[in-house]
Amino acid sequence: MSYDYNALVAKIAQERRAAQQLQQNDNDNDSQLRIMQHLGSAMETFDTLSAHCPMTPLLWMQHAATARQFMQLSSRINSDQVTGSDKNDDGSMAMNDNDDDANRATINDESYRTALQTQLDILELGLQEFPGSGLLQLCFAELLLQCQCKSLDEKLAAVETALQHVGQGSHLAEDDIIGRLFDIHLQLSLEQPDETTRAKAVAASLIWRSKAPLLVNESLQQEARETLLKTNMQQRDVDEILFVVERNRQRVAKAYSRLWSLGDDIEMSLHQLGVLAKHQLPVLVDADGQQKIDWTRVTQSGNQLYGMGLGEHTVAHAFIQYALAVQKQLDENGMAAARNESDASDNENGDNDEDDSIIPKNLPTAIYERAISECPTVESLWMSYARHLSEALASKSLPECELANVASKLQSVTQRAMRNCPNSLLLVEQRLMTFLTLLKAGFEVIDPDALLQVAQAALDTKFLPAEWQHLKVFLTAVRVVKLRILMLLTPKGKGAVVDYDDAEPLLNHKKKKAASQRVADNVLEEANDLVDDLTDMYEQVETRLKEAFPKWSAGRSLLWRDRALTSQLLLDNLQRLESGEQQNKGALSDKSAVHWFDKALRTSNPPHPDWYRSYIAAFVAAPGEIANGCDVARRIRHVRYLYQQGVKLVGRPKVDVNEGNQLTNAQLQRDFDTAFSCLCQEWLEFEQTIGSDRSIGRASHAIQIKMRKTPSQLSFVAAPSQNTLKRKYNEQITLTDEPPAKKYKVDDDNATQTKAGEATNGVAESTAATPPPGKLKVKVGDLEYPVHPYTVRISFLHPETEDMDLVELLRPKCGNIVHARIVRDKHPPFKSKGWGLVQFEEKDAVEKALALNDVIGLHEKVLRIERSQQPAVSLVPPGRHKISEKGHGKHSKRNEKKHKAQIDDEKDGTIPPAVKDAETKAINESDDRVAETNNAKVTKNAEALETINASGVDSFSFKPRNVARKSHQKPRLKLV
Repeated sequence: MSYDYNALVAKIAQERRAAQQLQQNDNDNDSQLRIMQHLGSAMETFDTLSAHCPMTPLLWMQHAATARQFMQLSSRINSDQVTGSDKNDDGSMAMNDNDDDANRATINDESYRTALQTQLDILELGLQEFPGSGLLQLCFAELLLQCQCKSLDEKLAAVETALQHVGQGSHLAEDDIIGRLFDIHLQLSLEQPDETTRAKAVAASLIWRSKAPLLVNESLQQEARETLLKTNMQQRDVDEILFVVERNRQRVAKAYSRLWSLGDDIEMSLHQLGVLAKHQLPVLVDADGQQKIDWTRVTQSGNQLYGMGLGEHTVAHAFIQYALAVQKQLDENGMAAARNESDASDNENGDNDEDDSIIPKNLPTAIYERAISECPTVESLWMSYARHLSEALASKSLPECELANVASKLQSVTQRAMRNCPNSLLLVEQRLMTFLTLLKAGFEVIDPDALLQVAQAALDTKFLPAEWQHLKVFLTAVRVVKLRILMLLTPKGKGAVVDYDDAEPLLNHKKKKAASQRVADNVLEEANDLVDDLTDMYEQVETRLKEAFPKWSAGRSLLWRDRALTSQLLLDNLQRLESGEQQNKGALSDKSAVHWFDKALRTSNPPHPDWYRSYIAAFVAAPGEIANGCDVARRIRHVRYLYQQGVKLVGRPKVDVNEGNQLTNAQLQRDFDTAFSCLCQEWLEFEQTIGSDRSIGRASHAIQIKMRKTPSQLSFVAAPSQNTLKRKYNEQITLTDEPPAKKYKVDDDNATQTKAGEATNGVAESTAATPPPGKLKVKVGDLEYPVHPYTVRISFLHPETEDMDLVELLRPKCGNIVHARIVRDKHPPFKSKGWGLVQFEEKDAVEKALALNDVIGLHEKVLRIERSQQPAVSLVPPGRHKISEKGHGKHSKRNEKKHKAQIDDEKDGTIPPAVKDAETKAINESDDRVAETNNAKVTKNAEALETINASGVDSFSFKPRNVARKSHQKPRLKLV
């Protein structure tokens, strides 16, 4: 079912251009017949293209215009044939007959109406596919004004629907399109026959427009006054409406103040690709002197790039960021509204701030729809759109009618995504998982046959030809049925504390067993029916794989492995439970083995990954006590909990000083890296077999965190940062809750010995959890600084970010801050290097700040927050850096000048030897005096430093830059 999209589009353009050229040159009967042939061929190609994939908005407009032109030309030829029998003797048409003129006029009027209605019908099909295209909506609305077969109410309803899709804020800075739609709505409102109804409709149209973020609304006040006066409305009512319009404009300006920059990013990304419509649309001037879009030139097959769905990942990313920002602001508005409702009793006047509530709740959906009209082939955009609808459906905060609309929208979006991106495996999986999402919300019933039909339909397009892609699609359909079984076995109620894809801790053998929940008989019967369907699905998948790839035995092996794990964890237990077989036979020995495994893991610190793998294997193999369907799902949650705890708690064995013990441990167990890799791989395989997308994401996140905390070596050197200051320090990794032991510098003169005859030059490893205070140092470049444990490094800062911006950003979210500074160049103009340091007072504040990594932003840039050992206080105060480069100082230039003069004199032979000896002696004495002065300064600085340390003033007491010190304060440390 594959097709060549570019070839079909090129053929359409070729046929339409040929018809246009013939229409311009010749207009006889033969030319009209050839024009009809070209238009008919273009129509057939349009039908072929639309049957295989969705067309772009511009192609839909061209399709509609071609159909209208074809029908009008066909009617004209038929009318000529009808009236052609009455001719004069010389063969000319008999135009004097009034009956022929009437017949021709009737035929022409009827053909015009039919052709216009056909064009509108085709555009409606395009709007179903791309409702967020402003260009397509405007073309449809302007054609409605020409249609006489539509009533005024139908026209108003159609234009209002168009404004709901594109006039709520999704098309920022596109006033030419959105403003024209509002003008059409106002024009239709003025055509109301009743005066009262007309006044209300005009007022509602103006108020609606004032809520839209349009730049042309700056002159809306004057336009509204002139329009309202035409309706013979009283002055008092006019003033009230103008007041509402002006208030809405102010609210819009405040609410969208943080969103205009995101709209500019969208416009810039579209402009860079050359697909921005508003700068390329052809216009014409009407009789009133107003500019309008020339739709004849728009629909011609030329080199237009707008409306062709040519947006790339950069454009899609800009749209996604805009939609996420709007959704975040809506969530904040919702929380603020809840607080206002709780404080309504304290507000006597009831005047709440409604500036942000003017943003419509469906604006993110409208943004995604516009993004799809610009980037219909970007996979990440469809994934983000489906995720947004799934979250809205799962929140259940909407009314029942709106939830039904969201469910219908989600189903439609996933289907459209598969048609626009048929080569995307992720979108096919998303489509299959949508069945489960709709089921949770109560809008769908799981049908295994329907799942297999969707999977097979996606594979029949031939855009997923690989063997592993076929297997992945079928296993996703199978996983949906398995998750539905687990949902049935995890009843919801007062006693339900976990979900079907959560981890549930094991009960301590010394504690009493918790009361077991029971599954209703009808629910258990449905689960057993799905078990039978699941068995049939495995067999059908095996058959289809054998038919598609008869020589691919590896794929069938993977399918059988998945079936074996599913049977071990789920199917066998349910089948034994259905047959009434007792599950607790022989459970004593197995329970005893599990008990001893648990005890062994509790005593080891830290446990080895192989121990947890053996523990999980023993727990899965143990029959256990299964008296109800809930116990089957509970055992799966127990296995998930064991994997979770295993990845979290395992660690490298502590290094033993005894060399013989190290060899013994290495012989008894595998190395940590290999065993940990096996444990992580088994957990991911378990989640992919019987877990949901949420549990798979949690497992991947936990493994990534553990791998970051457990590098491949006990000591490591941090990766160099982008600046020139490279941090070098060794850190010993421990897997306890205590802080890791670190190497620190001992300030004693005696060097410690780690091995016989081998000195460490003052560096010793601390076996304690935390080193002695004031002893730990970090090396930055050639200098050493005392380590501060409560400092974080913030990267990706905007060049205009100041020190206090970091304080204002992090202090409300994390806690008190001791110092914050942005690292800058040493020389004027002191440009920022893009990163800074923030020093907190408490350890909990550091953890809160680390949790905000890649979450918060400042000046439109997402920040990266990492742990740092470098103090935030600058040890070299601003202004004390060397201003001149090395070799260009005052003394260097003077000496160079003297040396050059001496060389010149020696060449001339004008300096006697005695003078040379005197000058050399004077220079040496001068150097001795300079050395004595420097030694005196160093001694003085050392005494001052001892005085400052004795008084309790350390390097952390410096204030931020550009803050003047008072005269009564102690002098700051000067470095020479």
